[in-house]
Amino acid sequence: MTFREPDPPDPPTLTAAENAWLRQLGDLVPAAPTRSRDIAISVVITAARGYRRTGATWVQIATAIGVDLDTLLDWRDHHQPEVKADGFTRQLHGGRHTALGHRHPSVPGTSTVVACSGHSQPNNNDFSSEIALIRQLLEPRLSIKEAGCVQLDEIGNLLNDHHPQIFHLAAHSDRGSVFLALDAEPIPVQHSYLVQAIMRSSHHTPILVLNFCDSIVAGQTLARHGYTVVCWPGLVHDGQSRELARLLYRNFAGGRTLGDSVENAKITLTRWSGLLLPELFGDGNLRVL
Repeated sequence: MTFREPDPPDPPTLTAAENAWLRQLGDLVPAAPTRSRDIAISVVITAARGYRRTGATWVQIATAIGVDLDTLLDWRDHHQPEVKADGFTRQLHGGRHTALGHRHPSVPGTSTVVACSGHSQPNNNDFSSEIALIRQLLEPRLSIKEAGCVQLDEIGNLLNDHHPQIFHLAAHSDRGSVFLALDAEPIPVQHSYLVQAIMRSSHHTPILVLNFCDSIVAGQTLARHGYTVVCWPGLVHDGQSRELARLLYRNFAGGRTLGDSVENAKITLTRWSGLLLPELFGDGNLRVL
């Protein structure tokens, strides 16, 4: 017989955003490869315990996640959390795992770019060349923090740890989902949950570069919350997204404003007939250097 913890009186109602977030986490379990299922369940249970501590009931949490109560309680009783409440205890970076607790924070006063890439497998993309290009154009004048095959919960940790001026994400996107990673396997994450992950960071990153297909809705949402965002209104292939990165960061390195950098990039990108050009939302007067 499964032991059930007593529910607190008059539990608070989960908000729409919290319900949506928990449903996204619940979707990780059936989507996870067999060898990663326990990790996915641990992620769910970690989040569930966090909401439980704030007064939500197990019934509310199970409903939000999209599983029956007995299943959730079984997961709780048989899976010890593999992650901290604020994210994964391990970070996949270039095929290596490092403890998040041992990462070195950015040097105070050093401008930083956090350059992440999603999983390349679903569409055989070449994200490593794009991230390398950013590093080559900006270092050593700016500090570059790279994270390949980034996981959703790692994004907030990276922003909180390094306080970047720019967060850059190169990824494959299809049908409103961006392909990130879970234990090195590809997993689709709805654009809205990427937005939530960025907004939940305690550090407000001034400039966001969402270098993936159809990122404009996410960009507009973030801009309404005070972020300055470069994003794409339609489909874009590796060569085009890499060219945007090259032009954008070369102009940054030359001391140009963000608005000038985007406009100059658009001029060159018009060589691709029919390409919907990238959009800038927010403060075009920002400078990186």
